[in-house]
Amino acid sequence: MAFLIQKDFIKFNLKKRQIKFLFVIFNLLIKLISSGYSAG
Repeated sequence: MAFLIQKDFIKFNLKKRQIKFLFVIFNLLIKLISSGYSAG
C-alpha cells in the first residue's frame, strides 16, 4: 500500500516539475516576444 502511494507521489512530483518547466519556457517566450516588439 505504501509503495503505491509512493509511486503516485513520484508521478505527481514529475508532473509538477513538467508544469514548472513549461511555465519557465512560456515566460522566456513572452520576454523574447516583448523585447522583439520594442526593438522592431
